[in-house]
Amino acid sequence: MKLKTLLLFIALAMVFTACSVTQGLRQNVEVINNPSDMMIEVRGIEGSIYESDDQTKAVYFLRSFVSKEDNSTNHQVYVTCSYPNNWRTYFRATYPGGRHTVFESLDRSFEGTSYVEQMRVGITDDSLRKKTSGFSLIFYSETSNDFTIYLRKDQVVQQIAAVDSVIRSL
Repeated sequence: MKLKTLLLFIALAMVFTACSVTQGLRQNVEVINNPSDMMIEVRGIEGSIYESDDQTKAVYFLRSFVSKEDNSTNHQVYVTCSYPNNWRTYFRATYPGGRHTVFESLDRSFEGTSYVEQMRVGITDDSLRKKTSGFSLIFYSETSNDFTIYLRKDQVVQQIAAVDSVIRSL
């Protein structure tokens, strides 16, 4: 009986943790079409991680831009990472196995008690369309507080569907 109670407690704790991690995240793809812009922005479903060992929190999503002139498309994985104590300075991202990406650090700020870094990784349209089962990216810092994000199948497939819908509408 004690084992069943313990297993039930563990299962409930896992469900509670999963719910709290996704609470407040964007659950649908969002299309932003400002008439004065030359590009249509497609913001994807948000994912998040929390690594308890070093208190890294990250929210990430696919972000696509479709040209209104020629339908050309480029994609990014956009990441906002926060953590305590001191600057980590993320400087590179790779796919598992070490294949490099186009990494760009966008902003660093200190908010309350957290250090916050925003970054993006460029990904070509062909490359994204080959990754419909999902994919991982590993982010590296100067302090070796590296972390991995995983873009799920639903995030990639729904992003591509939204981009294709935007292109058909042009």
